[in-house]
Amino acid sequence: MKIYLSHASGFDYKAILYKPLQSSFLWNSHTFILPHEKTYDPINSKHVIESCNLFIAEISRPSTGSGIEMGWAHAADVRILALHEKDCAPSSSIKIVTDEIYPYDDFIGMLENMLK
Repeated sequence: MKIYLSHASGFDYKAILYKPLQSSFLWNSHTFILPHEKTYDPINSKHVIESCNLFIAEISRPSTGSGIEMGWAHAADVRILALHEKDCAPSSSIKIVTDEIYPYDDFIGMLENMLK
């Protein structure tokens, strides 16, 4: 499965999301698109999202860019999973593009359970 991972850029996403994901069994089971993995090589995220089977949005922190990407995924009829830290209250507007909104204690653990 080809999976796009969207998130805010104002936190240490490489340490919190990317490195744990790359150490997970999921990394070898699916093709993940990590949009900020290489800051020097921008991608056309709209085109990439349209080619994905799943769009995962980490929505614990507000992000205009991630919101735009969710809109593109919704328009392309790509399934959207919206995940947020248990103690966060994400924007209610997320419900417009998906009803799959889940709180988590452990982001990678939750993904491993959801994508078995």
